[in-house]
This record gives sequence, C-alpha cells and structure tokens, in this order.
Amino acid sequence: MVRVLHVIPSMSAGGAERQLALLAPALAAAGAQVAVAYGAGGPNLSLLQRGAVDLLPLRRRAHHDPRLLLDLTSLIRRWRPDVVQTWILQMDVLGGLAAHWAGVPHVLSERCSAELYADDWKNRLRVRIGRRARAIVANSQGGIDYWREVGASVPMHLVRNGVSPADRTPPTDMFGTSGHPLLLAVGRLSEQKNVSTLVDALARALVRLPGHHALILGEGPLRDAIAARIAAGPVPGRIHLGGVSPSVGWWMEHADAFVSASLYEGHPNVVIEAAAAGCPLILSDIAAHREVLDAGAALFAAPHDAVALAECIVEAAQDRAAAAIRAARAKQDVAGLTIEAAAVRYLGIYEGLRP
Repeated sequence: MVRVLHVIPSMSAGGAERQLALLAPALAAAGAQVAVAYGAGGPNLSLLQRGAVDLLPLRRRAHHDPRLLLDLTSLIRRWRPDVVQTWILQMDVLGGLAAHWAGVPHVLSERCSAELYADDWKNRLRVRIGRRARAIVANSQGGIDYWREVGASVPMHLVRNGVSPADRTPPTDMFGTSGHPLLLAVGRLSEQKNVSTLVDALARALVRLPGHHALILGEGPLRDAIAARIAAGPVPGRIHLGGVSPSVGWWMEHADAFVSASLYEGHPNVVIEAAAAGCPLILSDIAAHREVLDAGAALFAAPHDAVALAECIVEAAQDRAAAAIRAARAKQDVAGLTIEAAAVRYLGIYEGLRP
C-alpha cells in the first residue's frame, strides 16, 4: 500500500483545494493510505472529512515563519510517506524543501499556466524546487508547457481534473432571481477571472434580454469594485453577487447559460462542472478553454471584448435549440473526467516513484 502525504496551505474555496478534497478520498478508496496536512481550514475541509483520510492540521504560523519548514520536515519524518505531493506556491516551496530534507520523493502539482507567474523571487524559488522534484503533475497542457519553458527536465504527467459531484440542493437565498431566466458565472472575484469585462458583457446582454437576471457566485479582492461597477451600470438591479454558494450544481442546472471570461486557467473546474450539468457555455477564447472544449460545444469570444462576449450571451439565450445541442456535446466531452479515473492515474505515478 502506497503512503501519500498531500500538503496544502488551506482548504479554502479554491479549485485546487476542491480537487484535493475529492482526490484524497478517492485515492484512499483505491487502496492508498492518504494524509492531508493543511495550514488552515475552509469550505472544502468537510469533503475531506467524509473519506478515510488522515487529517493533519499544521500549527498556525505566519506565512513566512521558517518554523513552518521545520514543522513540515518533522511531520514527514513522523508520518513516513512514500510520496509527498505539494499544492500551491507556499507548500510547493516549503513542502518541497521538507520532502527533500526528509529524503522522500516530491511530486509538485501545477494547477495553472505561465500567465499566473510573475518573475519574482517567490516564483523563481518555486521553479528551483520544482526542477528538483521527482515528478510534476499538471492538470493542463499549458502547465506542462510552462515547466518546459523554465527548463525543468523531471518527468511530467498530465492528469486532468475530475468533475466534481456538484451539490444540487436548492439554495436558501435566490438573490432576487426567482422566477427569472438566469445567466450564471462562478469564480473568484480577481483579475485572473476578468470580472470587469464579465460584468460589462452581462450588462450589455441584459439590456437586450429584459426578462433575464445574472448571478455571479464567488468572493475575492475585487468584490467592492465589482459591486460599484454593477451599481453604476445600466441594469444595477439585475446583476447579483451571491458570494460562495453550496448549491452551485443547482444553479448550473437552472441557468440559461454559464459565462467564463477568464484571462488564463489551468483545467477550469467550474467550466467542466457546468458542462457536466448540461448548461450552455460562453467562454473566453483562451488556450485553457480550447483545450477542454471546441466550437461545437461552446461559444467563444476574445477575453477583453465585452461586446463580443455579450453577443454570444444573447445568442445562447435566444437560440435555445442551438444552445442545447452545444450543451449536449459539451456534456459528452467531459463524461470521462471522473475523480476515480484521476485517482488511478495518480496511483500509477506514485507507484513509479517507490524504490
């Protein structure tokens, strides 16, 4: 039985955290002994608690406290894993160093692509440590390409995200959308998700779709700015900010269209979840989205072109028959992306690293 220790900064509402929360129990169900060390809790911790996974909360330290490195090294030596897999920059650095010091193979998770990474000391340090890893597992070809561009020569594996079993429980708060046809967006309110263009496109579309409302689910640093942008726009009462929702799957099943205007991604969780739910898709024309779906499965617009994005939204809302055909194609395209399949791939990688 392979022993795998995953190390992550928190179990917050992000995509990497959600994938790990689903993957770890699936690995345990497939026969691995799995532990997850985390610095802080969050919404995805409850998913981990449903599986046969050892939960190892780390002592709360300041983000750059060097004692965290000692804590991790001690934990690795005490738990004695066959493999340490790290998630997100802080733990790619500290967890990678700790695994190296403890003499345990390190697997680094790449969850995005080159556009995410500034040329600063933190990312340069991550690259140095990643070059010494025993393997890098990326969820997109863009992630593989990034590590090749920075000169990594370690084995690299492409393991796409599994589709999450989205919660279809009806929401307790309808945010003023009840009874109206709905446009939906889900994601962190950040520059990466291009939420300013998203809001502008939704507003333009809603002017032409007088019966529709739009709901944006998610939190992030741009929330106040986005709220102000909505308030100053032409349809302030019809674009709603719903925060983090436990009922994303329900919203996807009831929306006329799902919109993602992201500037860059890895393998986008919410897009494949919306596709699996049968929701028509309008996507920014970026490599990560094209890697998942083609023009037969979604409508695409240039990421900074709010006018073109709005045209796609209106087209999807008005031509429901064509939208349904694309949605059916998208659902078929993601049908093989299961957590169980991803777990089998990971187990093969771990087994290949054992002595």
